[in-house]
Amino acid sequence: MKNDAILFDLDGTLVDTSDGIIKSVKYTLKKMSLSPLSDQQLYSFIGPPFKERLTEIYQLSDKDADRAMKIFRENYGQNNLYRAHVYKGVQELLLSLKMQGYKLGVATYKRTDQAKLLLREKNLYAFFDTICGSNSSATFRKSDIIKKACLDLRIDERNTLLVGDSKSDAIAAMDTGVQFIGVIYGFGFKKIDEVKQYTHIGIASDIKMVQSIILNINNNG
Repeated sequence: MKNDAILFDLDGTLVDTSDGIIKSVKYTLKKMSLSPLSDQQLYSFIGPPFKERLTEIYQLSDKDADRAMKIFRENYGQNNLYRAHVYKGVQELLLSLKMQGYKLGVATYKRTDQAKLLLREKNLYAFFDTICGSNSSATFRKSDIIKKACLDLRIDERNTLLVGDSKSDAIAAMDTGVQFIGVIYGFGFKKIDEVKQYTHIGIASDIKMVQSIILNINNNG
């Protein structure tokens, strides 16, 4: 099927934000007097909603989870938002897609204002026709964010493709009817078999493979 719009997850798909996120997670745990986590547990905070992941691990009350989320967001926005680097080949990919006439968007769990600030800092902002993130209370599901992006772009979900690195991306794609490419260079999926559990049109181990899959699908769709 020919796609008119392509949405990208942000953390672990376009940008490696691990350094800043992990520093802010550690800061939050210390401020909340919560027990330290292993490296694997810390990396599991990259991508999914912070409040949701923290509650899963520590079984916090809503009040404590909200307090922790506020601490995290304030620290991350002040000190660690820009501790990130763009994956090799991303700018070239986005430029190529724009020149081919695709509408481009970002669909991320990161708060919208912080996503825009980061994309401006990394010289990616101008490529996108819409940037959609979580609301201030972090109640949006990924499917809500995808629907908002499609509405902004005035594109039917069935003519939209999502590129993401996690099961939450894959599930949201299935829930909304958008096509999905799973990447395994980020922080969610690590192996091809993990992506194969979900409906997908391709699996990419690097940015060049993302571009190749998109071109192949749309040239033959």
